[in-house]
Amino acid sequence: DTPQEFAEMGEQLKQLSTRVPMAVDGLGHIAAAAAQAGIAKQDIMQFTENAAQMGVAYNISAEQAGDMMAKWRSAFKLNQDQVIKLADQVNILSDNSAATGVQIGEVVSRIGSLGKIAGIAESEVAALAATSIGAGVAPEIAATGIKKMMTTLTSGTAATKNQADAMGKLGINVVKLSKNLQTQGVPALLNVLDKIKQLPKEVQSSTLKQIIGEGSIAPIAGLMNNLDVRKWLGLVGYSSKYAGSMMREFNARSATTENSLQLFKNNLSAIAITMGNTFLPPINQAIKDINNLLQNSIAPFITAHQEAIFTIGKFGAGLVAV
Repeated sequence: DTPQEFAEMGEQLKQLSTRVPMAVDGLGHIAAAAAQAGIAKQDIMQFTENAAQMGVAYNISAEQAGDMMAKWRSAFKLNQDQVIKLADQVNILSDNSAATGVQIGEVVSRIGSLGKIAGIAESEVAALAATSIGAGVAPEIAATGIKKMMTTLTSGTAATKNQADAMGKLGINVVKLSKNLQTQGVPALLNVLDKIKQLPKEVQSSTLKQIIGEGSIAPIAGLMNNLDVRKWLGLVGYSSKYAGSMMREFNARSATTENSLQLFKNNLSAIAITMGNTFLPPINQAIKDINNLLQNSIAPFITAHQEAIFTIGKFGAGLVAV
């Protein structure tokens, strides 16, 4: 709200750069993303530090980390403690699956609040993402497929005749399924996939196509045929397994030579910024005095003695030529 508050935030960012191996301008990008996401000013520095730690842990840029964490907070209506919990869950999944933290995080961001509407928690969305990506599906395709499956299975009375018929053959009532998803979450979804998997192999693909459409078969088939999804749900279901996962990853990556050198450079930059701020007032005053001299003395003199200045200029050019 005031220049003083802005200066204080600059000082806090500078100090943060001495603890986190990320350049101070990168931290500034994260703080800006936080402000744009509507995060209260008193929470911005905590958000910035956590997002910077996540950026180091996931090996992504400051901009990516700030944008991803801001989207998580906004889409799932999370406070900072809850968003750290989600970051821990994503990290533990990346440590144990073939998917990276940034890939899982991208799918979670893309699906956003739709998971809540479908009765599926953000941690369950992350587990589905890790499973689908682990089956070789690209993050954007995995996100599209999972979203399509959620909207289809929660459609209830809005389901098409083809979808209702296909579900009926599996012994599933579409209205009851929609309610089950709200109370049971992912287990209700996996029950549908289990029933499809029990069908003869030659009709599994056509049944999936009838229910969710041809474009989403690949990511959902990856979920259906990969039993790891229940293992990943177990990982993110108990805090004893995931709590502190991101910070452990951050600490391990911070200890690398590259990040140690970045911290060294950040400390030098912090000193340089402090020195620059110290000398800034006299530098500004000197510039002001020089501008006054140019405007009030030198410029009027040149205007009043243009012919003499022109003669001196020609004499100088002659010397250069010689």
